[in-house]
Amino acid sequence: RVLHMGLLTSFQLHSKMSRELAETEHKLAAYQQQLDAASMGGQSAALAMIGAEVDFMRSVSDELRRAVLCYQVQLADPELLAACTRFYRLVARWLVAAARPPPEGLPLPAEVPRLFASMPEHFMEDVASYLNHLGQIAPAVFDNMAVEELGDFLTMMVTFVASPAYVKNPYLRASFTRILRRLVPRADDDDAPGRPPPSDRLALVFSAHPLAKQHLAPALMNFFVEIEFAEGYYEKYTYRRDMAEILDYFWKQPDYKAAMVDYARHTGKFVRFVNMLINDSIFTMDEALTKLGSIKTVQARIDGGNENPRVQQQLMAELQQDEQHARYFMNFTNDVMHMLEYLSAHDEVGRPSPTYSEATLNRLRFL
Repeated sequence: RVLHMGLLTSFQLHSKMSRELAETEHKLAAYQQQLDAASMGGQSAALAMIGAEVDFMRSVSDELRRAVLCYQVQLADPELLAACTRFYRLVARWLVAAARPPPEGLPLPAEVPRLFASMPEHFMEDVASYLNHLGQIAPAVFDNMAVEELGDFLTMMVTFVASPAYVKNPYLRASFTRILRRLVPRADDDDAPGRPPPSDRLALVFSAHPLAKQHLAPALMNFFVEIEFAEGYYEKYTYRRDMAEILDYFWKQPDYKAAMVDYARHTGKFVRFVNMLINDSIFTMDEALTKLGSIKTVQARIDGGNENPRVQQQLMAELQQDEQHARYFMNFTNDVMHMLEYLSAHDEVGRPSPTYSEATLNRLRFL
């Protein structure tokens, strides 16, 4: 309870202040551009107003930066994180044991054990929250963990991502995909520019984990479909992009690839999965093209120079948001189409009926 109300709350506050700092710095940069433009244009009235805004935003930015750095120094203390990691590792093992898995690990019993059913959801949620914040504040801790330590956390994630009857909250299961995304070695990391990506050493935990080799990829492919019915509309695309990137890595690992191919042989499940891939491709491409049109319109208004400084600043904020959305949806579409490409090129992937194949082909032509 101390960690739940103290440490994790501090993590959340640090994340909130970090987001506010990024937004403030962006606004400050936009106001500074307007101030420079007003100085060159000799607009004395606008110059005073924008200058006051710049001074105010700079003071807010400095205060937020000091607060963020103070929190980060305290929360990234190595001894504190080492003790918390040991505790949450114990919690992860206890949660798995409470579910009474069979000797082979999965599937879990059809009837949820009374002890597990009586536990507050935040027990598992706290483990996921700690690992996610750990990846933001001190990602090097993952590199320093022993394979056995990471293996215990991975066992918990595989067990409960694959068991929706035990964890009915889709967002809790989705938080595990965020953690897995941080562990997968990648050449870059769009979510955290400037931070080194996960090292190849972290790949050892995947190669040395029999339960993950057999069950993790199929569980993610099932969850890719199940997250469709969650309440949040746009959040599901964030989680699906995480899953697409994880599955892309798994496709290059022989054991995980074999599990994905075996999943594709179950035609009913695989058809639902492919349907979601194509639906997502059509939606995200449409969203990206819509945002491109909006970018062109907003950029024309900015270049026209006919707006007052306040409106100009709002247009610049709108432009940046549209650019971010367009980039995100384009990248997501590329990830999904890449998945369709490597799955369809494999000879052993199950083929649905000719009627379904023709309908799918027509949808792809439309796309």
